[in-house]
Amino acid sequence: MHMIDFLGRLHPLILHLPIGIYSLACIMQFLFPTQRKPDQATMQFVLSVGWLSALLTLVFGWMLSSSGDYNESAIVLHKWSAVCFLLFATCLSIVHHLRVREEWAVKIYPIIFFLLMLMMLITGHFGGELTHGENYLFAKEDDQSALANDSVVKMDISDTSRATVYDAMVVPVLQKKCITCHRAEKIKGGLRMDQYELILKGGKGGKVLIPSDPENSVMIQRMLLDMNDDKHMPPKGKAQLSDQEIDLIHWWIQNGARKDIMVANVSSDTVRVLLTNAVSKDVTEALPPIAAADPKSIKLLNDKGIVVRPVAISSGFLEVSAINMEVGENASLKILSSISKNILWLNLSRVPKDDKELAILGSMENLKRADLSYTKATDALASTLTKMQRLEYLNLVGTVFTDKGLMELASIKNLKQLYGWKSGMTQSGVDAFKKVRPDVKVDIGLIK
Repeated sequence: MHMIDFLGRLHPLILHLPIGIYSLACIMQFLFPTQRKPDQATMQFVLSVGWLSALLTLVFGWMLSSSGDYNESAIVLHKWSAVCFLLFATCLSIVHHLRVREEWAVKIYPIIFFLLMLMMLITGHFGGELTHGENYLFAKEDDQSALANDSVVKMDISDTSRATVYDAMVVPVLQKKCITCHRAEKIKGGLRMDQYELILKGGKGGKVLIPSDPENSVMIQRMLLDMNDDKHMPPKGKAQLSDQEIDLIHWWIQNGARKDIMVANVSSDTVRVLLTNAVSKDVTEALPPIAAADPKSIKLLNDKGIVVRPVAISSGFLEVSAINMEVGENASLKILSSISKNILWLNLSRVPKDDKELAILGSMENLKRADLSYTKATDALASTLTKMQRLEYLNLVGTVFTDKGLMELASIKNLKQLYGWKSGMTQSGVDAFKKVRPDVKVDIGLIK
């Protein structure tokens, strides 16, 4: 069994031999000038060596597939396309040999050569998906660059008051740096990391993390090994975790490796620095620079139960969530006026305020995202919202906004997304709005 495992691991090394040999043979046969084309014996030798290397690659690949590191249903396309490739290689060698005396062999020889090269591309594509993930060949340039370096993974968190550390921060790191080798299609070491429960379960060697004990968790130990150590994870040549990302995983395990830790409740500098550094770090590029808000004003807001956080390091723009603000006669949104120009993201979901108090939004000239779901907003607020020309996202779910107010919102030039489930908006109103602003995504949920 150990010998089979060893030979199977040679597959990624020798698979380049048939690719190189047949590519060279194609160039020699069809691109060389007539007077410099190889003779029959030379070409037959090249094709024979190519066939032998293809056979060894197939055999070693078959051994690798039996290691248990790959899902059988995921590897089937790569496996059988490799078999077809070997069959075409066999046919090519036979037809080339018969070209000397059979006219039909001369005619079909280029066709078989073409099919062989096509099958080589198909086989390589399926192999690339097994190693690097689905749609690897056609992935966007940004996705490829993320795999090619060890920079901090960008996390797009629009509302940290509702996000969990696991879903919003840990999962993006695992997806970019770990899951290419530990997913349903490729279960390296018997370990899958594409589901929370399977991470806790571990792999062939047992559990990879021990909740609340990062020092004795294999997951952390492997990340901290020397890069040249065979057991270092991710393997050398793959995208590596940054120091910040390792600190994040360490912190997460130390705090029980739980799924329900809310970002809003985290006071750790490790997590906060990574969060503010990674969350949509280019979100303020199109905005003019702005001075930092008065720390005293922020403290006063925090004391009132309003969460205020910077959206990026060295930026004066803020994310504000008032969903836990104090209630009562003295609880007014006017308290936000001291930082109104600094607010980039605002969450007022379920804050029981009406149009009169929501009029404070008119002073938030840089606001890009506004969640007003389940507030007492009506069509009368539309005139205030149209003053916020930088607004891109607007949530009016559960309000009494109607088609009249919706149509007024068409004048917000930067608006991209608008949600209005359980509101007074109708499908006919949305259709009329889309005629004016076809570029805006409007979702009002299911219509009875």
